[in-house]
Amino acid sequence: IKPGYLSTFVLHKRKAFAFMVDATNQPIGAAARFGKGRVAVLPHDSMIGGGALKATDGRPQLARNIISWLSKASGKAKPVVGTLSKYSALQTFLKAEGWAVKSVGAAKLSGIDVYVTSAQDKHTPAQSQAIVDFVKAGGGLLTAGQAWWWASQNGNSKVPLVYPANTWLNPMGITYTWYNTAPDKVELGLKAPHPWTNAWVALQVATLHMRKLAKLSLAQRVLAAGPASVALRVLPLAFTAFYTDAATFKKHHGPVVPSASKPLVRAKVPLAELVVALD
Repeated sequence: IKPGYLSTFVLHKRKAFAFMVDATNQPIGAAARFGKGRVAVLPHDSMIGGGALKATDGRPQLARNIISWLSKASGKAKPVVGTLSKYSALQTFLKAEGWAVKSVGAAKLSGIDVYVTSAQDKHTPAQSQAIVDFVKAGGGLLTAGQAWWWASQNGNSKVPLVYPANTWLNPMGITYTWYNTAPDKVELGLKAPHPWTNAWVALQVATLHMRKLAKLSLAQRVLAAGPASVALRVLPLAFTAFYTDAATFKKHHGPVVPSASKPLVRAKVPLAELVVALD
């Protein structure tokens, strides 16, 4: 896939996982199981609109795979996909693939099994909650957008809690960040990204290491520190469950006081960076 500027994500609950990452191992495509349902999130709305679905790269197949995976939560032989009317190209694509498709309004979820909506479009609190309830009850959700652009207009600090898609994604363990990445290409293969791209998983593994219940090599500690450090920079303290686990990690690690004689260098003491980030 040859993309443009893509959003990145923080994954902060156990059942969230990355299916695309950039060169620095940051998630740029994410999914999760939530309740009885499933959610998938893409880093740019062009990946499910316009000419993307006629492209000769991997975007059409990616759309097929995502819709198929999301629809399995319904258990129906002929699930119905509901999309916003502005995704007419996606509707045409899905109908040609044999899917039952209908246009729906924002959070109008009655009679559909998979809902496709824009990450950028503002929803009322009631609509956001309706999306959460829909997925929890067994629905499938696909959303796409560029939070980095929204942040340029509204401020980075508002992204975790105010960016439209985050109002329904946060409970599912996926949060858009204000960061972006512009890789030359994104390669999707049969091998999934490392599970430690989930910041929550990385934090648990780091805690096990500090408790001497697991032994991580230096390379593994660097790998775990990356996603967890980003999460500590992005997630506000309102994410209480994540910060409770972070405090547990800090308790087992102990205090860190960088100095000129003992500088903080991730390549040498990667887990100490998490303590400083938390402080």
